[in-house]
Amino acid sequence: MKHLQLTIKTSIGTFSQSYIPQMLNTYTPLANELLESLQNWFKPNPFLEVKTSGSTGQPKLIQVSKEAMLQSARLSLNTLGLKRGITSLLCISPKYIGGMMHVVRAMINDMTLVIGSLSRNPLSNLDTKIDFTALFPIQIESELQNPSGKQKLEAIDTIIIGGAKLNVNAQELIKNFSNNVYACYGMTETLSHIALKKISQNAEDQGYTPLEGITLNLSQKGTLEILAKHISPTAIQTNDLVEFDKNGRFKLLGRLDNTINSGGLKINLEEVEEIISTYIHQDFALSYYEDETLGQALALLIMGNNITNLENTLKENLPKYKVPKKIIYCQAIPRTENGKIKRKECSELVKRYISL
Repeated sequence: MKHLQLTIKTSIGTFSQSYIPQMLNTYTPLANELLESLQNWFKPNPFLEVKTSGSTGQPKLIQVSKEAMLQSARLSLNTLGLKRGITSLLCISPKYIGGMMHVVRAMINDMTLVIGSLSRNPLSNLDTKIDFTALFPIQIESELQNPSGKQKLEAIDTIIIGGAKLNVNAQELIKNFSNNVYACYGMTETLSHIALKKISQNAEDQGYTPLEGITLNLSQKGTLEILAKHISPTAIQTNDLVEFDKNGRFKLLGRLDNTINSGGLKINLEEVEEIISTYIHQDFALSYYEDETLGQALALLIMGNNITNLENTLKENLPKYKVPKKIIYCQAIPRTENGKIKRKECSELVKRYISL
């Protein structure tokens, strides 16, 4: 299958909007998402509407500054040392900030944008030389499972990976790659990555290095504060617990809240609990366990007897990625005296049951 290619000119203001439907209107779902996103980009509104990842609840639409996106893209391009006119692969939805930032980088750097697929194996039918791409960990891990995918990953000059943490096996394989592969740190609020960590070419894990112009601090809670003046005049507060070294690099220690990353998608435990409470009339709680494929996978703890046909009910009423991968029936749900769920003890309980 041939992948659709679109050359986006550097001069954004003179880009012909009438050209877009001729190229994209009858192609893949990703191509149609790109068409819609580009049409919104070229509207006179200085802001663009994108989806959040849902790290603090249900994903929602927010307005972001196009000028801030341009500045963030330039900062990224300069840090990565990407040349003008190279070929870039898009396989992340531009409805989300990560995918749209990839498009913006292509626009301002005169790249040829190859429109791939949103699948776990976006390189499987690829027959074009790619210089640069952004991938979710789950896509990387899937491609690494076969020799052809691994070879195609190594043939891409520069890869950035975001959305979640790679599993250990994938990290070990990529460590021996000779191309440039980076783990990214960023979020919707920062528009793009604000720090990078090289994970190929046998690079030593020294943590994430902030991009030029990004100031990082540690809050009183031990969480990361980000000051990026091209995005916001005030510091961006995160829920990420970090540890700094003497050179200003940082390592992630975990999250302060109860949100997990599962296959590159962020899931809020309380939000899913509220939905499934309609179908469960016994005491229950959501937790998680470490999974080689997804990074973190949902586990549902239920007190008491088995519930008939529960798994099918959840599959019918939840998005696929929010369906618990394991359902565990136990004697009691760990709670505080005032009824709050003890998340840490729930996690330990899940580990014990899985190890049986």
